[in-house]
Amino acid sequence: MKIYKIDEFAAILEGKQLVNGMTLDEISDKYERFKGSDRKLLHSVISLLSNTDYAPEYLEVLNRLLGDKRVRNIMRKGFGGSWGDTRIGVSEKTTVETASVIPTQNEIDMTKSLKWGLLDFKGTVDMIHKNPPMLKGVPIVTFNGKYIVDGHHRWSQIYCFNKVMDSKPTKFAAIDFVNRELDPLDILKITQTTIGLDLHPEKIVPHVTTKNPQNNLLDESCTEDIIYEYIEKNITDSCVEKMLAYHEKDGLTDKRSVMEFILKNCIEMRKDNNCIKNAPDRGSMPQTDADDELIKNIKNTSDIS
Repeated sequence: MKIYKIDEFAAILEGKQLVNGMTLDEISDKYERFKGSDRKLLHSVISLLSNTDYAPEYLEVLNRLLGDKRVRNIMRKGFGGSWGDTRIGVSEKTTVETASVIPTQNEIDMTKSLKWGLLDFKGTVDMIHKNPPMLKGVPIVTFNGKYIVDGHHRWSQIYCFNKVMDSKPTKFAAIDFVNRELDPLDILKITQTTIGLDLHPEKIVPHVTTKNPQNNLLDESCTEDIIYEYIEKNITDSCVEKMLAYHEKDGLTDKRSVMEFILKNCIEMRKDNNCIKNAPDRGSMPQTDADDELIKNIKNTSDIS
C-alpha cells in the first residue's frame, strides 16, 4: 500500500497528480460506486494519518485534509458508516476504577488538579465524592477501560482527593471506547479526526499551554515540597471539614492529615499512573465535549492499521 507524503498529497489535492489514473475530482464524483481497488485512495488517506506523529504534526495534516471537500467526503465514508472496517464499541454508561487508568497526555497541571478541591469551589469536594463522581456533569472518556482520552484533569481531581474512600478504591463515571486491536495513539487520532469531520469548517485549534515542569504532577520537577506548599497555601476550612467527614475510616483526623492524604495521592499518581509512551502534550489532545455527534460517529471507523 502506498503511503503518501504531505507534499505528494498536496499535488493530488491540486489535481497535479493522478491516483489510480484519475484526478481527485473524478474519484470524488465516482465515490458512491467505488469497488475493490478504487478504495486505495481511502486507505492512502488513512495511512497518511496513521503514519503521522500525533502531535503537533497530526493536527496540521488533519486540518489540511479537512479543508478539501473531496477528502472530507472520502474520510466520512471511512470514518463511520457503511465503509467502516474497524468497529469500535462504546459503553456510554459505565464506571472505571480511579487508580486503574493511565493518561494519554504528558501533563497534569497541579493547579487544575488541586485548586478547586482545596477551595471547595461551589461544593467541589462533594462533587468529587459522589458515587460515582462526574465533574461538570460530563463523564470522562476512556479507551479499553485503561487509557484516558479526555477528562484528564477531572480524573486527577478525583484521584488526588478521592482515590480511596473507606479504604476501598473509588470509581468514576466514564464513556469507554473499546477495541482490542488499536493502541492509545490510534484512538486519539480517530477521536480527533471524527471531531474534525463533525465540526468542519471550524478547524481544530491546539490549546495554548504554558509548559512548566514544576507545575506538572507527572514530572519529577514538581517535588513533594512544591506540592505540599501549594496545598498548605490554598486549603480551606470547608475542604478540611468535608475531607474529614468523607475519609474518617481512612485515618484522617486533622488538617495536617488531610494535606498529607492529598499529597500522598499526588505522588502515587506520578509513580503508578504516569502517561503512556510518546504521549502528546496537553495542547493537542481531543476535546470530546465540543462534539455532540462524536459518540454516534465513532462507533464505526476506518481501519487505520
